Amino acid sequence: MSIEFAGLILTQAEAGVPRLHEHRRKSDLPQSFAQAGFDTILVGGAGALGLARGLSADRTGPKLTIQHRPHEELVEAADTFALLDCSAAGGLSVEIVGEPTSIERASFVHETDQARTDEYLTLLKRLWLNDKAIDYEGRFFSLHGAILSARRCHRTLPLIIGGRSAVAVRVAARHADVFKLGGVGLAEAKDLIAQVEAAAIPFGRSGRIRYSLDIQPNDVPLTKSGTRSLVMMPPQEVLELTGRAEDMVLQLLPYIELGVSHFTVRGLQTPEDVASFGEDVISLLRRTQERAVHHRFGLHPEIRLMQTLS
Repeated sequence: MSIEFAGLILTQAEAGVPRLHEHRRKSDLPQSFAQAGFDTILVGGAGALGLARGLSADRTGPKLTIQHRPHEELVEAADTFALLDCSAAGGLSVEIVGEPTSIERASFVHETDQARTDEYLTLLKRLWLNDKAIDYEGRFFSLHGAILSARRCHRTLPLIIGGRSAVAVRVAARHADVFKLGGVGLAEAKDLIAQVEAAAIPFGRSGRIRYSLDIQPNDVPLTKSGTRSLVMMPPQEVLELTGRAEDMVLQLLPYIELGVSHFTVRGLQTPEDVASFGEDVISLLRRTQERAVHHRFGLHPEIRLMQTLS
């Protein structure tokens, strides 16, 4: 199982922390991530599309993922994705950002949001695959002669989707190529993966979905208020990695054994952070995985790591 790392770039500053892309020219960022061993750049925030266009100009850089809320104009969004799919080095994937859930949000509102997302993603995939105009009348959307005005370069548009409610899990099981676990603990990750796999059976997709975990090293820079940006994240949204590089790798190995193969790294605020995480953590994890393959996964994770370090 191949392991992938995505580095998150936010277009809006959070809690006074500088935005990563302000530290150097945007054209340099793809190579910074590539040299550090990252497979993907994830772009999020209000100005994500604009920054993504700039980053996609480097055709030798990592793959590109963009965060997207499924309430934006459908055909226009699909056209933009098609353009980025052709300009980004490894093509484009889209991380679907849902509406926030809370006790205050009535369950029927959440179910309506998810039904709208389901219909949106169904139509997005139809637009992506069809070379002929589409007419459609549905509960939330109406299309007449809809067709991509920009030609996409890949037949598939990989979707990253998360959620914890039963209805959100069902929508993700139907559409997701990668299921976003957030930053849950091992026990909850195991349970959530089982839920997704069970929900995927009616769609014939069990065993075809990959799993992603959001992580953040504990040595992220301090904000202007003297606190770390990690504490601003909602509970269960990001897993804090603590200790030295080998300690961080030991935290990740059990998730890999559960089936997690994709990690989104938050909290990297400078190009030096990117380089350091790649050199210290990504490279060590991949060397440990190579040893695991060599031994046909016959060694305990901690023993594999110790042998890698020796």
